[in-house]
Amino acid sequence: MLSEAEQRRLAAIEVALRIDDPAFVRRFDRERLPSRPTMVTLFAFLTAMVVAVIALLSSSVVGAFIGLCGMCTVVGVWLARRAC
Repeated sequence: MLSEAEQRRLAAIEVALRIDDPAFVRRFDRERLPSRPTMVTLFAFLTAMVVAVIALLSSSVVGAFIGLCGMCTVVGVWLARRAC
């Protein structure tokens, strides 16, 4: 158990770290499990991939193109959210 002085010092270090390097702190604040937006993104990508594969197997060029566009859109949205 930490003494009160040690707890105050640790709290001061945490505050200074949050101010100096918020990106570093955010990496540790995240949950271990994937967040809901990540799960939705993964589901959307897999759905678009299934559409593309089924369209390719049925020789539908338009369907394959739609599936490919869907996959590219999901990846683009995911990268844009990750950059923020």
